[in-house]
Amino acid sequence: MKCVLLYFIAFCPFVVYCQEISNTNFGNSYKKGYNIFTLSYSGQYYKDNKSVRYNNPTLHNSILPENTIGHNWAGQYERVTRHGLVLSLGLSRGVRNYNISVYQDLSNYDNEALNSLKNAFFSDNTTLAAKYWGYRLMLGYKKQLSTKISVTGKVGIEFKTFRNGLWDNSEYNIAYQTDDGLTQKRSEFVNLEKKFGDNFEDISNSRINTFEFYLGVERYINMRFLKNITIGFEANRNWWMWLNDGEMIIFSKKSFGENMSKSGTFYDRNISFGLRIGVGIWR
Repeated sequence: MKCVLLYFIAFCPFVVYCQEISNTNFGNSYKKGYNIFTLSYSGQYYKDNKSVRYNNPTLHNSILPENTIGHNWAGQYERVTRHGLVLSLGLSRGVRNYNISVYQDLSNYDNEALNSLKNAFFSDNTTLAAKYWGYRLMLGYKKQLSTKISVTGKVGIEFKTFRNGLWDNSEYNIAYQTDDGLTQKRSEFVNLEKKFGDNFEDISNSRINTFEFYLGVERYINMRFLKNITIGFEANRNWWMWLNDGEMIIFSKKSFGENMSKSGTFYDRNISFGLRIGVGIWR
């Protein structure tokens, strides 16, 4: 991402110089409305560490998601009217990363085995680079500040379909000896349901829909194969912030002899913030 930024920073003065020599009146043509095709790249920061809800307060902090970095490539066709209204249709390809740990202390799981289970714990880690295709529709307004510079704000939606995933339901048991040294016990204490990305058995569960926001600055160039360069801030979030069942569910019991119950759930709210850089290559 840093390399891409440095490239555009270094390249921009040369492009501006060529534009001023080749066409000093290019900005005037934008008053008539136009169509343009752009290619762009965005580095995205996903905010996952606040996306857990607990059903059992005593097991708080048993699900530990980390914030991750993803990215997105996109191509879009854009229509800009002479009044500055913007309609964008685009196709994107991206990677959404997950990194979620599960931790449960077992030291007090059984009062008859406090010494046997001293410092005992259960841990699990889920990492996944979920790849997806997205179809994006956005509406907005472009404000021209000069013949060469404009500011654009857009809002819209994106329909994303994952191309890989991790769907799993696993039971975990513990076998231990009581402190009297005479009794062996075995118990299921955790059940993990994971539903990330593509579900090969049910395509309807392999999609996620998001609200999109973009605010950026555009510099007109009008060279033969380069019409403009853009840089802007973007953000998105899931349509449904808290789904019915979530992406990771823990069923567990805090002590021996209890019934299994839902302890907590991780929800893919898909909240992300990014920096998008783009070039207009056809007009």
